[in-house]
Amino acid sequence: MPSRSTLWLAAIVIIVAAAVAHADVDELPAPLVEPAFSASIGLEVTFTPIPPSSFDVGSELELALYVDDFTFGSETRFALSGFQSQRFEAILALGAVSLSDWVLFDPLFRWNQFAVRARFFGIDAGTDLILANIGSTQTPAYSMAGVLLFEASPVCGLSVLSLTGFGAVDLLALKGGIDAPFSHRLLHLFDYLDLLCAEAPDLTVTVVPDFYFEEQVVRLELDLMGLLMSSTTWFDWMGFARETLEVGFAFRDPNLAFLMAITFDGMFAIEAMDFILDVYIAPVSFTSRTAFLAPPAPTPVPIAFAGQQFGLSVEAIGILFTFETDFDGSFLFERQLIALEMEIPPVVFTSLTTFDIGGFAGQCLRAAVRFSGVLLYSGVTFDLSGITEASFGFELTF
Repeated sequence: MPSRSTLWLAAIVIIVAAAVAHADVDELPAPLVEPAFSASIGLEVTFTPIPPSSFDVGSELELALYVDDFTFGSETRFALSGFQSQRFEAILALGAVSLSDWVLFDPLFRWNQFAVRARFFGIDAGTDLILANIGSTQTPAYSMAGVLLFEASPVCGLSVLSLTGFGAVDLLALKGGIDAPFSHRLLHLFDYLDLLCAEAPDLTVTVVPDFYFEEQVVRLELDLMGLLMSSTTWFDWMGFARETLEVGFAFRDPNLAFLMAITFDGMFAIEAMDFILDVYIAPVSFTSRTAFLAPPAPTPVPIAFAGQQFGLSVEAIGILFTFETDFDGSFLFERQLIALEMEIPPVVFTSLTTFDIGGFAGQCLRAAVRFSGVLLYSGVTFDLSGITEASFGFELTF
C-alpha cells in the first residue's frame, strides 16, 4: 500500500500535467476563417438596325463582387457614339442593419441614393437620401430628397407599410412600383409574359424641386383564412389624393382566387375597377382580368368597360405554353401573345410571338446554355420589316 507522501506526489504531478496541457490548448492559434468570396462578370452586345441602312451597336459590361456581408456592383454601357452610362452600387450588411449606396452617370452625374435599413422584431425601418440632377445635360439642376420607410411583417395575416417622401413622389417605386399587392400576385401570368423578352424596369422615385413634404403612402394588407384585403392610400400636401382598395377570397382546394380592386381619385370618385379570377388545377393555370375605367368628361357614364384579358398556362411534353388574349373597350380583339419555354439541360429555349388586329406583329427568340459557372445566351427580335434587335452575351461566375 503506497504511503501518504507518495499519493501527494502523484496528485501534484497530475495537477501540473493538467495545467500544462490547459496552457498549451490556450496557446494554440485560433483556426483561420477565410471570408466567403465570389464574383461575376458579364458582357452583352446588342445590334439595333437604324433605317434605312445603318445600325447601332451597344454593349453592357457588368461586374459584381461578394465578400461575406459586402456586395459591390458595376454596370457600364457603351454605344458606337461612345460612353453612355455608368452605375456603381455597394451594399454592406451589419447584422440587423444594412447600408447601401448607388450612383448613376449618364453620361454626367444623374443620381446618388444612400439608404439605411434596420430590421428588428419583424419591423423594417429606414431612410433613403437622394441627390439627383433633375435638369438637362446643358442646364443641370440639383435637388435633394428623402424617403422614410416603415414596414411591419405579417402578424396574424396583417402587415403595414408607410412611405413618407420629402422632395420625392412615386414612392412605391421603392417597393417594386406595386400599387395593388394582391392584384400583382394574381396577375402573375401577365407579368411573366411582359418580362419574358424584356428587362425588368429600373424603378426610382421621382425627385421634384425643393425639399418639402410631397407624398405619403400608407398600405394595410390582410391575408387571413382565405380573406384578401388591402388598402393603399396616397396623401399629398393638400391631403387625401388617391386610394386603391382590394377585397377578395382565396381557396386551397381547388386553388382558386377572386379579387375586386377599386381606385378612387382625390374627390372619392371611382377612377378604375378590376375584377380578377385566378385558378390553378395542375398542370393548368388560368387568369382573367376585367377592367373598367372612368371615361373622360363630359360623358355621363361614371365608369365604363375598358378591356378584358385572359391568360392561360399549361405544361405538356416538357414545354411550358403560356397564352394571353386581350380585348379592348369595345370587346374587339386587340392582342394575342403565345410563349413557349423548353429546357433540355443545359439549354433553355424561349419563344414569344405577338399578334394584333392586323395579324403577325412580332417574334422574340431566346436561347441560353449554362455549364460550370458559365452562362452563354443570345436573342433576336423581328417583325414584318425584319430584325429589330439582336443580342448575345455571356456571364461568368466564380
